Amino acid sequence: MRGEEYVGYRKPKGCKAIQDQVRTAKMMGPPCTSSFCQKSKLRGCQRFEEETRKSKHDKFWKTMNWDQRRVYVAGLVTRSAHSRYTKSASETSRREGTFHYYLPIESDMKVQVCKEMFLSTLSLCSTAVQSWVKRAEFATVPSQSVQNEEPTVSRFTFDKEYNKKNLAFYVLKKDMCDTCASYQTGNYDEHTFQLHILKKNRARQEKEADKKLAVSGKLILVTMDLEAVKVCLVYSLLHSKFYIETSK
Repeated sequence: MRGEEYVGYRKPKGCKAIQDQVRTAKMMGPPCTSSFCQKSKLRGCQRFEEETRKSKHDKFWKTMNWDQRRVYVAGLVTRSAHSRYTKSASETSRREGTFHYYLPIESDMKVQVCKEMFLSTLSLCSTAVQSWVKRAEFATVPSQSVQNEEPTVSRFTFDKEYNKKNLAFYVLKKDMCDTCASYQTGNYDEHTFQLHILKKNRARQEKEADKKLAVSGKLILVTMDLEAVKVCLVYSLLHSKFYIETSK
């Protein structure tokens, strides 16, 4: 999909899909001529010449795939909460905040423009843009492997490599954390370790003090044993002394 004309499908009710819908090529629309934008100190619609707009339109449609376009648009459109309400408390507004549109004018600078200027330059509809922005607020950026359509690693492959490398889950001793384990292996100096011990003792003292206050009825205290909580695999691989190679 490079913004060129193509023949799409339509599906009549109760029939199979028919490929006879001609979709016109994506063409850049006219620039903004709003008098409000010309007077506005926030919007810079007039800063974009036709040649600049054309280059951005061509880059968007001829060099990007759909995933890249969604990420590109999500990075140029922001959504803010309501600044004011015109309905009473008993009425529910269907408006989902205010969208602010920007276009890049340099590699590290973007300028706010009006909605019509943004949609016209990139030849997009308002529904698609707002949908991409909403989805981007809850979704992660596609990884490089997904963009390159590389096969993902399955659980079977993980188990196979796990057994092949003779790995095992390292269970820390009681009252031992990553800092203590790193100190024993020589990765932390004495000063860092002693500071860690001071913080640990201070935490225990605070816990004992809170227990006494709870027993006397001055506060409500909740304690729990986190040793039984399952460790997040991804976090452990990146941040913890989680894996060890078992002896053969």
